[in-house]
Amino acid sequence: MTVEVKSNFSANFGPFVHNYTADDNLINGLLQRAQQKTPGSGNKELAGVIADQRGYSSEDKQWFVEAFQPYVSDYARKNCDFRGGDWSKGWTDKFELMSLWINFMKANEHNPVHHHSGQITWVIYLETPDLEKERQAYEGRSIGPGGICFHYGEPQFPEWASHTYGYIPKKGDMWIFPALLRHEVIPFKSEGVRISVSGNFFFKNPNEKSGIIETAIDQDAKHPRA
Repeated sequence: MTVEVKSNFSANFGPFVHNYTADDNLINGLLQRAQQKTPGSGNKELAGVIADQRGYSSEDKQWFVEAFQPYVSDYARKNCDFRGGDWSKGWTDKFELMSLWINFMKANEHNPVHHHSGQITWVIYLETPDLEKERQAYEGRSIGPGGICFHYGEPQFPEWASHTYGYIPKKGDMWIFPALLRHEVIPFKSEGVRISVSGNFFFKNPNEKSGIIETAIDQDAKHPRA
């Protein structure tokens, strides 16, 4: 007897994590503005085991809000769809930018498992080193040298669900995801620098304009952490 399987739908739940390709104006603008900032000025505010992490200025953040808005708008709409929401019922793409910083990650540096403050975070890869030989030589079972890993939930045995997603970033990659989602960056040993920009924001009333607030990592913060 042949049974006709009537498939209906899958349940969408868990974090919405989405990949984009950053435009050249965004990449070049972040790189150029970072050159004027003090090396290592953001280290004490961040989780990274990285020698050179820098905060941006309030003027840089204002520029970034405008340049980043199209991506936030797209993510917000897709997140609404992913969660089965109705955009007209309180959803928004307006946001308040909190922190904005840049990492210059070199060989043997890394970012341990951590999460962010705020509601939504992201990472944009402005430059990535050539890790092909190192990755070919890697024999382990994880994502390996240079990977970013997202972790949600806890591991099981026997495994019945995926709780980790690993990805090898390339120049121009952008990930947007919930700020409380645990993630980490695996170190590499090769020469070169991986330059990435991250930060945090929270959504605001859809009738308001997107904007910024001061945080301690800002290069021109009026109230830096003591």
